[in-house]
Amino acid sequence: MFISNIADFDQLLPQESAVTQDKTRNRVQADLELFKSVANLAEFSSTPVILLFNHADEFEKKVESATTEDLTVRPTFPKLES
Repeated sequence: MFISNIADFDQLLPQESAVTQDKTRNRVQADLELFKSVANLAEFSSTPVILLFNHADEFEKKVESATTEDLTVRPTFPKLES
């Protein structure tokens, strides 16, 4: 089981992060990359792997209270439909 905080969609990784040196990468994108790399390991080829997003209530509050200019979901995840 892999858990990611969906409310961190608007948070960038700290510069000293071991996950990435890219200052433009947000926490959820980094979590998804890590999840993909772990889930695709040969050791897990026959093992169900679950990705859970927690803090959905905080995510919802951020989205509801954000103005169009403030909302950064679309640039972070450009494949989302309108």
